[in-house]
Amino acid sequence: MVNEIQRILDGLHELSRAIEQSEEFPFLRVIKDELSKLPVSVEEDTEDPADDTRYLELFARVEENERKDRERVDALALYSQDESDGVLLDPEALDTPPPMFIIMSSTQDGSNYRWVYQAYRLKKGAAGYDGWDNLATESYTLYNTLEDMNGASGLLGTGVDTSSLDTADWTFELQPCPVGAIVEGMLIPVELTQAELDALPTDENPPDPEWWFEYSGSPDGECD
Repeated sequence: MVNEIQRILDGLHELSRAIEQSEEFPFLRVIKDELSKLPVSVEEDTEDPADDTRYLELFARVEENERKDRERVDALALYSQDESDGVLLDPEALDTPPPMFIIMSSTQDGSNYRWVYQAYRLKKGAAGYDGWDNLATESYTLYNTLEDMNGASGLLGTGVDTSSLDTADWTFELQPCPVGAIVEGMLIPVELTQAELDALPTDENPPDPEWWFEYSGSPDGECD
C-alpha cells in the first residue's frame, strides 16, 4: 500500500509540474491547487499512510477534473458528432453539417417572455421532409438568442413591444418555440476573466459551454 501511494504521489507531482508549464487553460489551476496540498513523499506525512485513503480519493478527484476539462476543451471544438461511432468532426470542415436539435419541452423564466428548452440531437437519415433520426440518448439544455433580452413587458427580441399585444381590442402573448420544432444549435463557451477564475472555489469548475439557437417566436391569442 505504501509503495502504491508513493507511485500515485510521484505521478500527481509530475502532473502538477506539467500544469504549471501550461498557460493555455487557466481553469487547470483547480487541479494545481489540489496537488499543492500533497507531501512530496509518504515519509513526510505524519499519519500512517497504510491506513489513509486520502491520496487515492484525491487521485480519483483529480482524474475526474481532468476528464471534465478534456470534455470542456473538446466541446469548444465540437460542432457535430456521429452517434454511430463517436467520431468528432472538425467544426471548420466545410462539409460538416451544423448540429440539429428537436425541441422536446420548455420552462418559462418566471414571468419573463423567455424559456429554457430541453431538446434531443438529430441526424439526417433520409432525404426531404420527415427524414430526421432522433438521437434520444441525452437531453440537451438550449437557450434562444432572440429571447435573451425579453422581460415581462416592453420591447421583445422579435422587435414587437408587449404593449401592442395586449390592447382593448385583442389579447396576445409571445409563445415559446413549440415542441417538435427543429432548430440549429450553436455551442457557446462561457469565457470567464482571469479574476473570475481566481474567485472560483477550488472545488468548483468553470461553467460548461452552452447550447444556443435562434428562433423568432410568434404571439398567439384572441380578439376581445
